[in-house]
Amino acid sequence: MIEKMVLIEVRPTIVQSSNLAIVGRRLSRYGFTIDLKYGAIPLGEPLTSYCIRGRVAEDRLNELKSANEVLAVWEDTQVTPFAGFGSA
Repeated sequence: MIEKMVLIEVRPTIVQSSNLAIVGRRLSRYGFTIDLKYGAIPLGEPLTSYCIRGRVAEDRLNELKSANEVLAVWEDTQVTPFAGFGSA
């Protein structure tokens, strides 16, 4: 089983009504394991959604994307600086 790190955008009601551990249990039915160290990042002004980080098995990615609570899913790719960036 290959797992991917993902960022998911979720409806605000799933986060506002629960703590992150409960949110993680709710989303685990889709194979999602929440990263509790990341927290829930509010998006939009006024608040329209939250971004949450975690892992999901590659073969369950479409299941997570189709969940009612989930608005979007992005692969959390590692970002590295360009060679020579910041050098004088």
